[in-house]
Amino acid sequence: MHRQTLTGMWIGERLHWGKGYGSESVRLRTSYALGELGLERIETSSMVANVGMPRALERSGFRRIGIRSHRYSYGVRGMTSTSSNCCVMTG
Repeated sequence: MHRQTLTGMWIGERLHWGKGYGSESVRLRTSYALGELGLERIETSSMVANVGMPRALERSGFRRIGIRSHRYSYGVRGMTSTSSNCCVMTG
């Protein structure tokens, strides 16, 4: 078994940004993944414009490993490209 996962999250309502919900979520899911599930690697990403999430990830022990480019298909609206910070935690 590879013992690794790829994670992500969205806090959609701007009203709830900057209140520590993301930081708390990162701490809880990281603790569960490494402790309860016994995973050895957690990879996650956040939108480049989201400057708070990489800081929250680093405070929880993640380290930045680069920028990932994404391409999404939205049916009749065509393709959209975006970039995100990519971070990793190894247990």
